[in-house]
Amino acid sequence: MEICRVVSGLVLHPHGAAALPEERMAEQNLRPTSAIIEALTRLDPAPLTTPRPAHLRVVGTCRHFATLSCALLRLRGVPARARCGFAAY
Repeated sequence: MEICRVVSGLVLHPHGAAALPEERMAEQNLRPTSAIIEALTRLDPAPLTTPRPAHLRVVGTCRHFATLSCALLRLRGVPARARCGFAAY
């Protein structure tokens, strides 16, 4: 549960990012976890455990939430992999 809270404080879904500059929408195309973390630390160099206000979160989709969560679980030594389904949206 703690990892979910941490990741929720790092990623902003595009639907909540309407007030951000248009060029920030490209963040939702970041794929490697390292690129997502680089974007986060460029916006705010605080530790990843520090929740960011919406304008300092990386714009991302459910894939970003899953990828970051998986990476943090692995960092803690928990075997993890991200899986995806096929939503109707």
